[in-house]
Amino acid sequence: MRGGQTKKSRRTDAAGLLGLGFAKLLLLALPLAPLIDACINAHPLARGGWPVWMALLAVTSQCVLLVSGTADILRALGLWLGGMPPEITRAPFASDTFSGLWQRFCHPLRKRFGIFAGMALFLATMLLANGMRAGAMSWVALHLTLPALERLRGGRSLVPSFVPLPLRAVFVILVFFLSSLLLISGGMVDAWNQWQLMFGLGVTNSFTLLLDARLSTDWPLCILWLSVFSALMLTGLRRFGSRHRWTALAGGGALGLAALIAGPPLNDWPALSAQQALVSRVKYEIFSEGGSRVVAGAEGWLYDAAELDRSTRSDTPEGFAAAMLALQERLAKKSATLLVVPVPGKLALHPEPVLPAKYAAPLQPHGLRAILERLRAAGAQVIDPAQTLWDTRRRRDSYFRRDSHWTPETMKETALIVAKHIRRHWPRLANDETPLINATIIEREHAGDLALRLAHGNAEWFEPEHATLLAIKGLDSSRDSPVLLAGGDLLRVYDDPALSFGNSDGIPQSAGFAQQLSALLARPLDVADEAELLADTTRVSEKQLVIWLLHAWRL
Repeated sequence: MRGGQTKKSRRTDAAGLLGLGFAKLLLLALPLAPLIDACINAHPLARGGWPVWMALLAVTSQCVLLVSGTADILRALGLWLGGMPPEITRAPFASDTFSGLWQRFCHPLRKRFGIFAGMALFLATMLLANGMRAGAMSWVALHLTLPALERLRGGRSLVPSFVPLPLRAVFVILVFFLSSLLLISGGMVDAWNQWQLMFGLGVTNSFTLLLDARLSTDWPLCILWLSVFSALMLTGLRRFGSRHRWTALAGGGALGLAALIAGPPLNDWPALSAQQALVSRVKYEIFSEGGSRVVAGAEGWLYDAAELDRSTRSDTPEGFAAAMLALQERLAKKSATLLVVPVPGKLALHPEPVLPAKYAAPLQPHGLRAILERLRAAGAQVIDPAQTLWDTRRRRDSYFRRDSHWTPETMKETALIVAKHIRRHWPRLANDETPLINATIIEREHAGDLALRLAHGNAEWFEPEHATLLAIKGLDSSRDSPVLLAGGDLLRVYDDPALSFGNSDGIPQSAGFAQQLSALLARPLDVADEAELLADTTRVSEKQLVIWLLHAWRL
């Protein structure tokens, strides 16, 4: 009977530890990865003190939780099989010395390898999770020096003995935490600059505020602080004891089930669309959180994450500025002109749901003005409709709340601006006589591409957006036109049936930007996508005017 009870208690402990270990890994450590990535890869203009603090908290907690969670799972398996495996970590943050911290971090090997086993385990985990940077050698030197200084004091803490033990332990935690910045920096100089940012010595601008707002939503903060608490308090749990065994079993089981449902590994499997949708809905409804590709703002506004990345990250894909300069050089040899139309994005014209404030002008991406000046200096013409669209947004929204595309009214207003510019500078490229066309008003409803992306295709989550389109037939694209109009989604929306507000029967609607501009110029245009524009040099060389329509944040 006693042996049966011992086996049962071991398996109860094992089940509780197993659930706790999976929860540490899947609910906390792995979900910290996007937060760490956003902080480490923040653009220098957007990097302020708060992202550095968050990066330090997240990186340190993640490494501790990866070690602790894996240790819990291995120990649970050993208990289930009848063994008594040792604890790998044993409350390392309860120590008031650095030697004790590292010995507790890898407790079974402390007698043979001393502090080196714990340091090696932490560094290996950091390397696997986030890579290693130039500051790692400085970190190693620091954490070899601190225990050496303690040995000179006879193994006592570097803090005087009259300081209470809890405060000495807090000192060790703070040094461990602050020094971890070396592991994610490019060296001592970079780390020093970031330490200065942490303590309020940086410059605040709209981009730093935007990144702060993006990182300070309920979901990442909840994950971050739970991770910090778990890393400090839930490392090195011993056997639960008979009094709390069933509580531990129930809690561990619930955490393990939640980890399997909501954890990132399973949440990325295409076959589990229902589970993905459930997790996304819970995060959106409770925490107002979007996802990896959608950013949720206030009052139901959704944004393409790529647009916010352009203003807050340093690793965004290269824009089209270089390609435009090369294209203008080719066109200049043919006495032709490139006309660039950088349309302000959704964030530029509607920044308030993401970063509440009073704005006097559009919140354009950093470096945009310099790019436009380079294009003008190279001979290209630029029509920037930002201020006009900013002024008209007071009367109506320029973008849909849950879609990434501009409204038909914004599209028509931009087409009118471009048509006036062409008639003023290239009157021969426009006709005065109105051709025979067939114009039809079309009413369309759509959930929004961002809403569908967030809801994994479940359109019923959101009320549909409404659009009134003007379809124009009789001015089809012509390769013989001296005017080439190129672009991406901005150009194809309201025409391409595969995009938002498209025709369900798969037939083009002829209600997009190309049709509106053709009607205003009273002539057909040669319409191409961006890939065709850059690849078909013969086609481009035959034109007198090439118009490139794109979002400003893609420059």
